[in-house]
Amino acid sequence: MNQSTPPNFPPPASAADFEIALRRGHGRAVLWLRQGDVAEDRELILRACRENWAFNSLTDSSRDLLMVDVVLATSDPEFYVSNLLQVYSDDCKAGNYDQLYELIGHFAAAGSAEAREAVYEAFLKLQTDYVSHYAEVLLDIDGLDGYRFAIQTWARESLSKADDFSEIDLLDKAEERFGADAVAELIEEISQSDPSILPYHASVKARHTAWRDRLGTRPPRPEPSCEELRQMIAAETRSHAQSLWANRGSRMDEQTARWMASDVLTETDPALVSRLLWLFGKYPFPGDTERLYPMAHGSDERLAAAAAFALAPIKDPRVRTLGLSIMQGPRDPWDGVRLLVHNFQDGDCAAMIQLVSRLTDAEELEDLGRHIRSVFAVHPAPEFSDVLTLLYEKGMCASCRSSVVECLAKLGPLTEYIRLEAPYDASGITRRFMAKMGVSTAPRALKKI
Repeated sequence: MNQSTPPNFPPPASAADFEIALRRGHGRAVLWLRQGDVAEDRELILRACRENWAFNSLTDSSRDLLMVDVVLATSDPEFYVSNLLQVYSDDCKAGNYDQLYELIGHFAAAGSAEAREAVYEAFLKLQTDYVSHYAEVLLDIDGLDGYRFAIQTWARESLSKADDFSEIDLLDKAEERFGADAVAELIEEISQSDPSILPYHASVKARHTAWRDRLGTRPPRPEPSCEELRQMIAAETRSHAQSLWANRGSRMDEQTARWMASDVLTETDPALVSRLLWLFGKYPFPGDTERLYPMAHGSDERLAAAAAFALAPIKDPRVRTLGLSIMQGPRDPWDGVRLLVHNFQDGDCAAMIQLVSRLTDAEELEDLGRHIRSVFAVHPAPEFSDVLTLLYEKGMCASCRSSVVECLAKLGPLTEYIRLEAPYDASGITRRFMAKMGVSTAPRALKKI
């Protein structure tokens, strides 16, 4: 069913809340505009469209989904479309190009002929090695006709703007969306007037098949020998590679794990011991864990953090006590939360709530939230509701918030205000999740087409 917006969605507490919502990617920005709860700040909205306010451009959702709904909720969407088209044609800086391109594509899909023309013109001028992402916007606008335009463009230009992966990636997406038979029928139709498309498509199809075959027959990666692992650990220079080494360590066989644990207990260089301990972030330490507790409580901060990291897979009341102590002290609090994954007890969420409440740094909040969700995955207790709701409110990462929403849904029905605003969230994952629950946005359309 389509989600309607009742007039009693909670209004903002202050004038700053609207910009905060835009920066965090909350759907409430759309609802407040629809209800007339906020003054329409045109410069702020245009700036949020022009700039990508995603928390991390590599991992977080672009704000294009949110901003198109914000624009369509204003009193004059055409004003914003016109201004953004001008900005788009005049000055597409590299950092903002993706969001503007996607946003203009949404306007085209919503009915703007000018936006549609701008997207297609920009596609012809793209100078990049990876263009399937931009071609997919054409699929969003015109379906198979958009796919037709992309591949005919690439075929005419002798692949000068499309690399191998872009071609097979776009074919993969087109067949997933429309079906392999529909794509084959389109190619046959195009070939009636453009015979050159047949050998082009045959080449892409062959590479697509070979790519899939390689994925299915890729041999398992050989694990390094014990001596090779020692050499790699000794050569490690990165200070924040714990998770990478924990993943590698989780694949150790029993003999290798015992050798590495023996090295931990006999090595005298604290820096090397710290790196060796990273191997046991997911693999339960097979040696004498009694030696790890003094390290975890010691004055060497790097060694103490590494020892705590290695104690995480161990179920022991002392690990829980250490975790709560770290959460209340000066050390990185998420390191303490991590120790509760296998040691959580009823009431421990109170300490998590205190942490989330006092932290203001966005990166620290996301690190903390990731570990809280890891504890929840093993212990989905009802008491997590308050701390998860707090993470939902404070987090700047829309992609992380999608995981929070899914966690909250496991505890029972979502609150009314989350059900109302989440379908307009900046995260496409959150929107798809809400759609599966039967809550979706209304169809988009500009007032004038």
